[in-house]
Amino acid sequence: MVRVFGYACLHGAANPAGLRRWRSRIETYCVAEGLGAVELVFIDCGLPDTTWIRPGWSALLDILDLYASEGNRSPVVVVPSLTHLSTDPVTLQRMRMQLDHAGSRTVAMPKTPPHRRPRDRTRSSPERGGSA
Repeated sequence: MVRVFGYACLHGAANPAGLRRWRSRIETYCVAEGLGAVELVFIDCGLPDTTWIRPGWSALLDILDLYASEGNRSPVVVVPSLTHLSTDPVTLQRMRMQLDHAGSRTVAMPKTPPHRRPRDRTRSSPERGGSA
């Protein structure tokens, strides 16, 4: 059984509804893609994305190291996008290397989750001023 973890870094202040929403998005994506149930979702809030030391990130790496030391299959780390690691190329490379070193596979979610369809913007509707 492959263990699945999630990670997100939110640049604003922590708010319980927002944290639940990101956890739910990651969990829903994993189930829809057949990755399995997510064990834990680690979230950091209010930190610049050039920061290398983050509480949630450090906890995730600790769990991955523990898991690898037990000789288990490569775990999966799901992120909403790679920008949740960092938009800074140097920091992003370092964080990806840390995940690789831990033996995990990183999965970035697509912009439009598979459980949602993009809106059909070409269809006319009364609400948009088109004819019914």
